[in-house]
Amino acid sequence: MKKQHIKYIIAGLIMSVSLTIQPLAVAAEKEDSKNKTTSTEVEGGKPDTDRSAEGRKLPFHGKLGSFDMKEKTITVVYSTGEKVFHVTPDTEIRKYDKTATLDEAVVGEQVSGAYIKQGDRSALTKLTLAKHAEPKPEGGRKGSRVAKEKDKDKDKAK
Repeated sequence: MKKQHIKYIIAGLIMSVSLTIQPLAVAAEKEDSKNKTTSTEVEGGKPDTDRSAEGRKLPFHGKLGSFDMKEKTITVVYSTGEKVFHVTPDTEIRKYDKTATLDEAVVGEQVSGAYIKQGDRSALTKLTLAKHAEPKPEGGRKGSRVAKEKDKDKDKAK
């Protein structure tokens, strides 16, 4: 009887060890495949970066934490931290749907745009400093009771 229990215990230990090792082996295999470069070489000896973040426009939005006119950088604050972006001569800066400059930036306002990873730098391609706020309709909702009553009053006056 004791031999049978020992067999079950040993079998259980072997199964638990194999179930523990298998995910580790799969994770290691995935890590190895990430480290291997499978991209083809293109002209100039640089790897093809279509699948990487470098060279693609990536969106962002958050609050403007600070901006440095000398360094031509802005810091965007997120709920999880902050990130520094570099303003280039090609950066399109807009505020209220009009062309703007970095001088018009206000710390604390919402900003959004797109950037390109260039090595360890994040170069801005587009920066929107603030969106134009549309006025809310009277009554707070479209087709509100107050608006309908005003329309009825106008019809009666005619």
